[in-house]
Amino acid sequence: MQNTPSTNPQVSFLVPCFNYARYLSACIQSIQAQTFQDFEILILDDASTDETPQLADTLTKADARISYYRHDQNIGHLQNYNFGIERAQGDLIWLISADDALACPDVLAGFVQRFTQHPKLGFAFCRVQCMDADGQPYDKFIPNPRGVALPSQPKLFKGRELFPQLIKANFVPAPSTIARKACYEQYGLFHPQLTHSGDWYNWLLFCLDWDVWFEPATKVYYRKHQQNMHLTYEKPRHALENTLLCYQALEAFLIAQHYPGTLLQQSRLARLQFMHKNGFELTLSQKLTRITCKLLSK
Repeated sequence: MQNTPSTNPQVSFLVPCFNYARYLSACIQSIQAQTFQDFEILILDDASTDETPQLADTLTKADARISYYRHDQNIGHLQNYNFGIERAQGDLIWLISADDALACPDVLAGFVQRFTQHPKLGFAFCRVQCMDADGQPYDKFIPNPRGVALPSQPKLFKGRELFPQLIKANFVPAPSTIARKACYEQYGLFHPQLTHSGDWYNWLLFCLDWDVWFEPATKVYYRKHQQNMHLTYEKPRHALENTLLCYQALEAFLIAQHYPGTLLQQSRLARLQFMHKNGFELTLSQKLTRITCKLLSK
């Protein structure tokens, strides 16, 4: 049975794919199984060399809500995300990699309800459970951040209430995050230089003026395997340097857009603590700033 596409779907699922043909069907099926059905699916193929084109052709013929885009050359994951966001028709955007999957059929309906109830809700996320390459879940859950207390019950956060915690570490799992397209329109797409921390940077920006919904239930699967996308572009030192670049980009944005000084202070303190913890050399000025920020934050 071929589903009829909506001319104005409420939700756009963006499914980036690079040589993930063996996982793609499971991801798409988990979306199609949702009780809320007003969505479109955009498969974003970043020049895969496996059977992704053939499989995508079969999927698009079976469900008119699915569109397939293929790049002739690999453009990188962030540019691929941005390509999809620019073409998304939905008011809500869920970006989920082709190797991940939704874990239960009501997760989308629950999130859509929250966005309907809360006009200032910018993005929502839930816990995710890891699964192996064969799709078997195992006992590891995300987020599980050190030093950050997330509630055991669903909660609507004011964005600036969550910001001081989120600035310390990214505990928002990208596969489980659904955001208003208006957030991307207000703050821009994924920063092309933040290959390791682009999603974290966006969540921090969205927190500046939008609310956040957290669902403690585990409703998304994150697949861990040797071909994980981040393993193809990330080296340990590069990841640390990219995190530092994220802090610098955020602080530049806060200054340029004249946000309250308390937000800039929180970012500076988190950045200097991150540098100290990870072996970056601090100048005397930075050491003094770190001490001052810590005193002011008490």
